[in-house]
Amino acid sequence: MCEHNLRLRFNHGEPAARIPDAGADQEQCGNALFVLDAVTPNIGTGTWILPAGVTIVSGGVNNPKATVSVPAGMSAALGWTVTIGKCVVGPDTVIITNLAPVTGNTIEEDQLICSGSQPAEITSVGAPAGGNGTYTYSWQRSTTSATTGFMTIGGATGPNYQPPALTQTTWYRRVVTSGSCTSTSNPVQIMISTAPPNIVSTPPDTSVQCYTGRDYTIYFGTPQFDHPEGLPVTVTHADVVTPAACGQTITRTWTATDSCNKTTTTSQTITVIDTIKTEACGCYACGYYGVLRCHTGAGDLPGVRQLLRCGRCGFCVHGDPHQRRLRERLSACSPVGAQG
Repeated sequence: MCEHNLRLRFNHGEPAARIPDAGADQEQCGNALFVLDAVTPNIGTGTWILPAGVTIVSGGVNNPKATVSVPAGMSAALGWTVTIGKCVVGPDTVIITNLAPVTGNTIEEDQLICSGSQPAEITSVGAPAGGNGTYTYSWQRSTTSATTGFMTIGGATGPNYQPPALTQTTWYRRVVTSGSCTSTSNPVQIMISTAPPNIVSTPPDTSVQCYTGRDYTIYFGTPQFDHPEGLPVTVTHADVVTPAACGQTITRTWTATDSCNKTTTTSQTITVIDTIKTEACGCYACGYYGVLRCHTGAGDLPGVRQLLRCGRCGFCVHGDPHQRRLRERLSACSPVGAQG
């Protein structure tokens, strides 16, 4: 009957009714508002048929350009009809889809490496969700910062990415696309270690008294090192002994080496001195076994054959005749007129 009535109206010179056209399908990501785009009928009245969950925000149900709200994650079919008198033509259907935003686009993890080393693979934490359920991947890199200077890496289309060996700090991020949804991951920093170990403390230089047979290295302290980038540090040391006019100096140098072979050194010096109070006498002869004969300005000391030990500076110091016999010739004494 409606088709007959429309034909009669056309035969009487009235314009032919257009077939309802609801416009092109639309898809958005995380945006609930859609502006519909139906064709305005040349005769009759157009009307939208809305499924549950879709609401008119502005324009009304008879407006071909009405704005509707579609919840995230919903795909809805809206009908557009044209009513001419008692006849309803249509509906024509348009699909309106509001995709849920992509979630779960997280990668790991930050790394600290030596220059020229290859980082570990950057991997996905869990799996993406949202969008239309199908995901494509691309990767970007920047040597500028975590927010700027990113460029797409050719051929990197997998969920994980293996960076090449690096000589400068580089940031990476992943872009996930699903339908009209695009998500950019957190940036991962691959930092090149440039800092050497830090010296936290160094034991102070010190002086110790000269005693025959003593191990002076027991007076060295222990320095403390750390690393500003958290790298492990290995500490070694080496000693240098320097003879002096009176005693000696021993310098210990510690070297802290990190896992990238960057080093820092610090040193402590032990000065060995002879400050034992001496008699005002001079050495003039040493026996073959270190037996010392001394004299003072007032004459020989009592007991010419008293055994004495010679200090490192060549002074005469009273000693026990039974326990102070030296077992080596002392370089501080001159063997002039050596006597037994």
